Amino acid sequence: MKEITKKRWGRFGWLCMSFVPMLGYLALSLGVSTVVMMIVSVSAVMGGMSDSMELQNYLMQWTMPISVIYVSIGLVGYGLWYYFGCKRKRLGLPRGVFSPGKAVALLLVAFGGQFIANYLILALEAMAPRVVESYVEMMEMAGMDDLSWIGILYVVIMGPIAEELVFRGVTFFYARRATGRFWLANTIQALAFGIMHMNLVQGIYAFFIGLVLGWIYERFHSLYASILVHILFNLLGTLVLEPVEGMLGDSLLVAVLWNLVGVAAFVAGVLLLRSQKERETEGLS
Repeated sequence: MKEITKKRWGRFGWLCMSFVPMLGYLALSLGVSTVVMMIVSVSAVMGGMSDSMELQNYLMQWTMPISVIYVSIGLVGYGLWYYFGCKRKRLGLPRGVFSPGKAVALLLVAFGGQFIANYLILALEAMAPRVVESYVEMMEMAGMDDLSWIGILYVVIMGPIAEELVFRGVTFFYARRATGRFWLANTIQALAFGIMHMNLVQGIYAFFIGLVLGWIYERFHSLYASILVHILFNLLGTLVLEPVEGMLGDSLLVAVLWNLVGVAAFVAGVLLLRSQKERETEGLS
């Protein structure tokens, strides 16, 4: 009985540890933002900037540079945590990870995932339109509708790499120790990923994307695959799909066909990855 109780408490401890990486990442973001904003504010006021509106607009320009600063710290800190604390000392690219078929499947999943995420937002908008309106306003204030090169660097490259280390790397490791089951651990890390975004809209589609990225990580046994899909997902959503959809025009038929293509791409990517896994398993048996 004592052994069973000790084992349960051990699993509970690992479960608690599953949320420590997310809390640490949030604390890092808040800490860096607070310190940098204080320094910038004091410098601006001492430089003669007295108008409150002018100061607010000036501070908003620092949103992306601050993000790059804290994500750079996160890359180092969580990279070391993943390497030394999660027994992942073999970080070389596994053989056969990016065969042409798998690369195409990952691209299809990233492309189609954008459409699924958009449907989730549309469903939320139908139930709580004001929530989505507030989210859009927040994104516009943060400058996400007109990214500079430093914003693209953060959103498309640095952010995805850091988040994969935090969630599919460190968080998933502890969640797996706590549950012993992939789908439970995957749900925990995806939930932590959704909570980290600190708003309902991003939280909902981040939870979905987190589940997909966790499955890809498990499928490949490598962060390289989930990092690639995360980068592709953000790249498509930030720089590619909106211009393409603008060129498609306002035709309802074209819009329906375009969305069918997106959903079909996601399903095809998942099925392709599953079929390849089954073939590899048969080859080993």
